Amino acid sequence: MVNMMKYIYLENESIQSVMVEVRALNSIRAKMATTQYVNGEHLMIFVDGKRIDKWLSESLDKNDYLDLIPAWLGWLLKPEEQEYVWTKTRLCERETTIVPILVCPDDLDFSCTVVVCEVKYTNNSVVWMRLGIDKTGFPNYIGNDIEWFQNISPLTFSRQEYETCLTKFSNY
Repeated sequence: MVNMMKYIYLENESIQSVMVEVRALNSIRAKMATTQYVNGEHLMIFVDGKRIDKWLSESLDKNDYLDLIPAWLGWLLKPEEQEYVWTKTRLCERETTIVPILVCPDDLDFSCTVVVCEVKYTNNSVVWMRLGIDKTGFPNYIGNDIEWFQNISPLTFSRQEYETCLTKFSNY
């Protein structure tokens, strides 16, 4: 979301006009929801008020990503893959990092569909620079071969809201 705002101000009795780019923050939340392939409610990521799998499917006009579940749930079957998810999630606080965010609920591992995002922290925000499908596969883990989505702009979240979302998943 980018809005352009025009400010006009006086400087030394002449009128100056300046265009300033203002980025509206996206919202991210962890809320209970149901998906087709999981019995009962579970935590889901919501971006701008929509379940992330639905948001992604609508943004790409492709249903391949409906009902994927968050990698942050702690449900991955291989402990080393679950540890990898949280290690990468924590690492991005120090450097730009590729983080798995959605996985296939059937396999619950990195062998099937894995949606990743390139995460960058700033002082007050967290930016998902780009999102894509990881094609690397186990045992090489994630990030060596990514098919980036072309029609998705970066998402910028308040750092506090992002960390609140992560805390809900880590406590789930």
